[in-house]
Amino acid sequence: MAYVNVASWSNDQVAEWIKGLSDHEAMQQYARHLQAAEISGSRLLQLRAGDLRELSISRVGHQEIILAAIARLQTLHFTLNSENLQQLAMRLCSKTRSLHSQLCHEPVSAGGALQRVTVPILEAVTDAMTSVKDIISWLNTAPFDGQDVFTEIKSRILEPSIKLVINAQRDSFAVRPVDGIMAASKQLADVCDSVIQDCADSLTLLPAPLLIMTIKRKPDEPLGLHIVRAISGVHIITGVKFQSPAYICGKLEEGDEIVQVNYQTVVGWQLGKVIDLLQDTEFGSEVYLTVKKRPKHSNLIDQVYFKPFRLPNKKRTPYRWNTSPRPDLLASLPKITLPPRLPSPEVCVTELTPQQSSDSDSDAFLAEPGAGAASPTSVRHYLPKPRPTLQRGQKVTGGHTGRLQAHWKM
Repeated sequence: MAYVNVASWSNDQVAEWIKGLSDHEAMQQYARHLQAAEISGSRLLQLRAGDLRELSISRVGHQEIILAAIARLQTLHFTLNSENLQQLAMRLCSKTRSLHSQLCHEPVSAGGALQRVTVPILEAVTDAMTSVKDIISWLNTAPFDGQDVFTEIKSRILEPSIKLVINAQRDSFAVRPVDGIMAASKQLADVCDSVIQDCADSLTLLPAPLLIMTIKRKPDEPLGLHIVRAISGVHIITGVKFQSPAYICGKLEEGDEIVQVNYQTVVGWQLGKVIDLLQDTEFGSEVYLTVKKRPKHSNLIDQVYFKPFRLPNKKRTPYRWNTSPRPDLLASLPKITLPPRLPSPEVCVTELTPQQSSDSDSDAFLAEPGAGAASPTSVRHYLPKPRPTLQRGQKVTGGHTGRLQAHWKM
């Protein structure tokens, strides 16, 4: 199980990641600015538009590229172990409910007057559409795309989303765009509520794990992967060529999202940069891919996300199981009171055979309590099993007619 810890990146790793966002020469200059400002991974996750202007990144288009890639890194770093289809539906539902409540309490023009879409409304619509893109990207990949239930959910989400975007962009000639945004946001929120409450498939609760794949290839041999750059710098594997090195690996499937190539994070990169990194021969004949796989019904133990623990390099002492009871557990157990001991039954000694009564062990256990030979706690509740005695026969030498064979009588 892999784990991409963006917060632990150094200045050089941040600069290397910035270089892959675009082929523009200005992006290389921005990487030098971030490296000179000693922007680490934890600081990168907190950058905003005002911070980018202070770092001499003034172009709005470049700011949008960097901020969109940073948003993807934040999703990968903070919500990887909890991101699932139900959580994405809850996020979209909260944004559309908030937009609908905001429009209900704002004063709008009545009658046939034109309604104007303000900047806060546009920002709320843009934020909601970002969540729509996230949930649609899940529904467009396996194993969700081949099931009728999730195909219906996708169509129900797309219909009000298109209405929401149309009314937000047509405020110059639409009659009442605010009313259309209100109706579309409410419809979209109701669809998300039905996904959360009514969908009984367990796939909606399973997160997407990160797995590391090793592809072995010959020199100058293609990997056999078909990769498409989806929304916001997400690279999806759309096909694996038969009998290719990626096919022989046996773990890559359609719908897997490429997160790292040779341990270099490529989230937000251009597709050409990712392909160049895949063709790099720095690691020899092996290519290490960190992919984000969609959940499945089989092998549920592989879908659980665990952050790795620090393991020792050398095993100095052999590990031994601790069999001693824990004091805190013993203190939490309820106290058990034993019932009183039953009185010892009277044992009749007169009916025993002389051989049994002469036995020292039998005398110790069959003595009466008042005789002082044994305490009441040592008296048996049952008669002991009689022991067999050994008898040796007499052997007469010579021609005696009454000669006996030496034998043992049991």
